Amino acid sequence: MKIHLPEKILDKLIRSDVRNMLILLHPGQDVQKLCREYYAKKLVQSVLILTAGFLLVGIMALVHRKDSVLQDGNRLIRGDYQSESETVDLVITGEDETARRLTYELLGRTYSEKRLKEMAGEIEGRLPGMILGENESAENVTAPLLLTNSFEGYPFEVEWESSNYALLDDDGSVNNTDLKESEAVTVVCSLHYREFTSQITFPVIIAPKPVTDAESSQDRILRELRQEDLSQQESEEFLLPGKLFGEKVRYETADRGREFLLFPVVIVITVLLYCLRDRDLSEELQKRKTELELSYPDFVEKYVLYTGAGVSSRGCLERISADANISPYLQSELQVLLRDLGNGILESQALDSFGRRCKSPLYIKFAGMLIQNRKKGGPELMRLLSEECAQAFVLRKNQAKKLGEEASTKLLIPMIMMLGVVMVVIIMPAFLSF
Repeated sequence: MKIHLPEKILDKLIRSDVRNMLILLHPGQDVQKLCREYYAKKLVQSVLILTAGFLLVGIMALVHRKDSVLQDGNRLIRGDYQSESETVDLVITGEDETARRLTYELLGRTYSEKRLKEMAGEIEGRLPGMILGENESAENVTAPLLLTNSFEGYPFEVEWESSNYALLDDDGSVNNTDLKESEAVTVVCSLHYREFTSQITFPVIIAPKPVTDAESSQDRILRELRQEDLSQQESEEFLLPGKLFGEKVRYETADRGREFLLFPVVIVITVLLYCLRDRDLSEELQKRKTELELSYPDFVEKYVLYTGAGVSSRGCLERISADANISPYLQSELQVLLRDLGNGILESQALDSFGRRCKSPLYIKFAGMLIQNRKKGGPELMRLLSEECAQAFVLRKNQAKKLGEEASTKLLIPMIMMLGVVMVVIIMPAFLSF
């Protein structure tokens, strides 16, 4: 994907340090073209990240809207019959565009009172067979009763109460070891479902739980909504009233639109990645410097070898530049040097530019020796180059040692992590054995 940036925009975007790094990394190439391609690539990456972030936020908003309790602007979806009340943050906006934010407690789905009475009657008829357990009849109870806190297939919570806990406990256990003769025990079974309560007098009882209906401390709006909610409690959903106290209102959940708070995060991440891309140039520049310094001994050695064989200085540089085993950074610099020589630039000027572009004292020194020999002449060049070659190999040995030490240091963190894992593997069985 190619983007052509206008010159005015490019001049505003480009930084001098970035320009200098691009010149060093791509010697001899059009600087404006390099900058244009570099910043175009950065902008494309930033636009793609920004677009992906906005799409993600939009998808999250759609998913939230689909799963929201409030549907179609005026329908609050209840849970199933066993679910409790659910707190919903609403923002109610009237015709005058005044928004009122409140917290409403949506009642869970419930059975109608008629159906609850029918189910309570069913339990009352089946109660003896449900709780007698191993006992054959209620008139001859010798084994524990099955006093459970719920009945399968019914939504009630069950509590039991005994009139004589010395003989029959509320967990169904029978204390008849010291009993001399049969005694009647009254048991009350209390069935409780939300605000509905029913009691059955029999061998067992459940005391109703205190119903702590959360009385809202909100204003008249909450009381009006509660009244409407109670009238629709048997239905699967609660249809919010279109008017409150004669005024048209609209509803939305208070947490709506929170996904869009991620927009600033997406923008910040995009800007950070845009700025951090320049750091990659610095890392590549450091890599270039390292490779040039590591390539220097071989470069000098080959130059001495070709010079001793009677090859001219320019011929030496051409042969070294054509070698496929040298560093691509050094190859690029040599190609620029040869191009300058071919364009008629003085050899001393071309060599000086070569040393300065390499940004390394080694190549500056090498270029200086060739320039001095060019000016003064004499047989001293071979001796100086031989000494320089020996010193370069000593320097390369030291650099290799330094790189090895840096690699060892970087390996310390994973080694420590592996040591921690080994210690956990060894120590955990010992702890588990205790």
